[in-house]
Amino acid sequence: MKILKVKVICFISIIGLMFNISVSIANEDRDFDFSDPEESYSSIPNILFTNTTGKEEKLVFFLPGGILKQRTNSTNGLAYYQWRNTNKDKTIHPELDLLIKAKFKIQDITGLGASILACDGIYRYLVTISKNEIGEYCIEIDGLNMGEIIKLYNTSKYLSLSIISYKNSNKFELLLDSNLVYSGQAPNCYPEDVNGLIWGDIWDKEYNGADIDWDYIRIYQGAKTYSQYDVDKIISNILMWGDLNNDGKIGIYEAIRSLQVITSPVSK
Repeated sequence: MKILKVKVICFISIIGLMFNISVSIANEDRDFDFSDPEESYSSIPNILFTNTTGKEEKLVFFLPGGILKQRTNSTNGLAYYQWRNTNKDKTIHPELDLLIKAKFKIQDITGLGASILACDGIYRYLVTISKNEIGEYCIEIDGLNMGEIIKLYNTSKYLSLSIISYKNSNKFELLLDSNLVYSGQAPNCYPEDVNGLIWGDIWDKEYNGADIDWDYIRIYQGAKTYSQYDVDKIISNILMWGDLNNDGKIGIYEAIRSLQVITSPVSK
């Protein structure tokens, strides 16, 4: 009688690999989901709010129903949040992989509207949600040699973006709704040694501002960080290997057939 122990162990190893991927995804350092029942977001520890608009915080950022509503489209000056509220502590670690995810919905923008800026003390990763001269919404990417502008579509719904970098490098990737739209290099921090995460309206010149609803901003650091693009690719490769009947699943029989592990008879 043949015992399929080796095959079952190999199948379990595949399941373990998929579990490890999900654990890496969940390796979350900070989740700004804006659901805290606070009067203002700046009242949360380690959050610094910078505001030169001349308006109260609750008039330019407010928190109804777990959404951070930025309303700076009709204001002059800048208004943004920073984590942490000091550069003395290392918030973003250049020796670790970095993944920043955000989900947002555009209401209206003038010029350079809203940005996400991450600095690790060596490099900076900056994307800005803007409107161009002909009224199109865009993402402007601050690259090392040349910036890039990505036109946004379906702006009537929430959009998601991911900023990705890899440890000990200035690799800079941007995903929009899980699609890779930019791959380049990040410029150096300026001023030097700046470290932290900023989001909001960082442009103080006239005719720049945005009305944007932020659903969440999340920052992940640590061992390998996986984007949705990575996970989809891994799952696709696994299905190509073991999904013999093309039903989008791998059953135990299909896994055993695909592994093709040869075992010798084992007595009880």
